[in-house]
Formats: sequence, C-alpha cells, structure tokens
Amino acid sequence: MLKLKMGAQSRYRVTYLNVPYDCDISFNHIDFYPVDVHCHDSGISIISGWNTPPLMDMSTPSSSLQQSFMPLPLALQETVGNVHFPPDNGVALLSKIKNKSIGIFGASDASLKDDRASHAWIFTSGDIDDISDPMLHVAGSGPVHGYPPYLSSSRGELQGITALAIVTKLFMDFHSFNTPVSVICDNQGVVSKCSTLQHHSLRKQRDVNSDLNLSFRDPSVSKPLALSWVRSHSDKQPWETVQDLKSQRLSRDETYNVWCDRMAQLEWSNGAVSNFEPEVLPSEKWALFSSFPTSHKITGSLDTGFAYAMGYKDLLSYIEEKHSLSSEKIDKVNLFALSTYLLSLSPFQRASMVKTIHDWIPTHSNLCRQGRHNSPICPRCLSEVETPSHV
Repeated sequence: MLKLKMGAQSRYRVTYLNVPYDCDISFNHIDFYPVDVHCHDSGISIISGWNTPPLMDMSTPSSSLQQSFMPLPLALQETVGNVHFPPDNGVALLSKIKNKSIGIFGASDASLKDDRASHAWIFTSGDIDDISDPMLHVAGSGPVHGYPPYLSSSRGELQGITALAIVTKLFMDFHSFNTPVSVICDNQGVVSKCSTLQHHSLRKQRDVNSDLNLSFRDPSVSKPLALSWVRSHSDKQPWETVQDLKSQRLSRDETYNVWCDRMAQLEWSNGAVSNFEPEVLPSEKWALFSSFPTSHKITGSLDTGFAYAMGYKDLLSYIEEKHSLSSEKIDKVNLFALSTYLLSLSPFQRASMVKTIHDWIPTHSNLCRQGRHNSPICPRCLSEVETPSHV
C-alpha cells in the first residue's frame, strides 16, 4: 500500500520513521525501487540502495534563458510551472536591476478552491511599470501539485516562492551575477516558517510540505530569498488592466500582491490540474507514495500518511462487518467526497457525525442492547425503536 520512490541525487539512504504500526508495503511500479522494511518496537526502518542514472550533459552553455530552463529536472520544472522569459533573455531587466543597485524584487500568491490550487509569481527591478513591460519581468504560474487532502493555501504560497527561488537562481547563473532577492508574500505563517527552515535535517522530511521546504532552502537548486509579509486583497475596486490597477494608487508591495493574486486565480479558472504523483525533487531525494486506495505522493504529514495507508484495510473490514456491506458496494462509495466533507466540519461536529454513521450514539436501542435501559422505544414518539436513522 506504500511505495518508496528515489530521486537521482543519492545512492544510499537509511531512514527511521517512528510510527508504531504493523505495515503492509508493496513495490509494484517500474519507477520504484525495492526496499528492505523492518518493523520493530521503536518504529519502522526503511533501507534501500540504488544506482544514480546518468545526468544530463550541462557542459554546453545555453544561448537563452528558455534553453537553460529546459535541462532542469522534471520535478523542478513542474514546481515552477509555465514561465514567461523576456525576448532579450532579461538583458534590459538585468541592466535596470544593476542601475538601481537594490537587487531583485519578487512577489507570489496562490488560489485554492474546490480541491484545486494554483500559484503565480513575478520578479522585476521593483518598479510598478515593470509589470506591464514584457522586457522587464520574468513571471510564471501553474497548478499546485499534491493530493487534494494535502493541498492548502500554505502549500500554494510555498510552491510559488520556491518557484521564485529556482528561477531567480537560474536568471543570475545565466548572466553570471549575484544580487539579493526580496520577495513579498501575504501568508504570514509561510513567511515565518521559511525564515526558520533548516535544509539538512532528516526529521524535517516527516513534516507537511517537506518536499517544497527542502527545495526552498537548497543552495544547489534555489536562491535564498528575503521574505516579508504584505496585507492581501488591498485593491479597492474591480480592475481589468494593469493601468486600472495602477490608478488605485496602491503601494508597490500591494500592487504586486494583487497582480499575483489575479494571475493565480486566472490559472485556476483555466483549469489548472494538480498532479497527484509529482516527481521526487532533487533536494527531497526520496518520497513515499500511497498505492491504495488511491495512488498519490504523500506531501502531508508522513506519520499520518503511514497510519492512514496501513490502517485502511482494517477500516474497510470494520465497515463491511458493521454495516453489512459487500466490497462491491464499498467500491461505489465516493470515499474522497466523504473524507472532504468530514474534514470540512469542526472537530465536535465531525465526532458527532462519525458516531451517528457508525451507530455509536447512545440511542435507546443501543442502551437497551447493552442492558442500560429497559426499552428500545423512542421516548419522544413512543411508537418506534430509537435508532440513528430514527433520530
């Protein structure tokens, strides 16, 4: 039910995941490598060895920013999304950045609705006019990858600033220069988290969004960013063009944030589809994938992913016996929709709903069966047996 997929950067890895559960792990995909799994009192040990595939030849200099982008690993290209590079490969933008001597300015935002998410980002010299000049900005947008239950506004924001970190490094490497990069983000939690991230820490790989966290701080694939928070949705009235937006006289940070928010929403409206099984990122090195009940990469809490995958068969057995359902009937249940609905409830409402579904509430029929009441009849109508459906 769980598969381990390796990246191309390392040859050998041992990891200990302190999840005290029995495990049922299968490896049945050509891209996945066999591992040795040991269950013991302190947790689960996963040990694997593999060969590194030949790397792409990067010795020939790229003649354009687009050509320098294409050799990036597929996982990084998926993270970045679709990119607009200036026709002159950013020469005019580079000149303006050097003349201003304040570094690169960037912004990003994300949109999350109906279990789909998208992101958008841009970097320029910091002038508001750069937004409308295709020669003076580099920008991109795309879907936020991951299984819908793991998607969140934080993951969307994090993928956007990770894309920025990757492309700003690509831009500076192409032009052989280095300058500070400052980026605004309207998610204060993401700003705080990214400011305290540690790159090489095995325990961090168990955290939510560890794939993006590791890539954001990896100096080999991304440029460190100086993040600051900006208030979101500061536009005072509807707008269609950048000129309309500029007429609202917002600050520089507010203008860039509002523009990125619109581009992320536009990407979402155009049908951005998340990839449930994104590639293993170079900084991530390895990742766990669930193969049952759905095939997806675990980008949420690794411990929770383990517990869910390994307890799923027991859950199905309980439901089959409790509700007298055949496996064919269970296959017709939209488990994803049910899970999404339950997660949308408050903890108290969710507990009450689950108790009602499984007949765990203290109805008179249950109390009578347990010997705690002398009659199963409903005390209100005094005519029918009190069951959850009757309630």
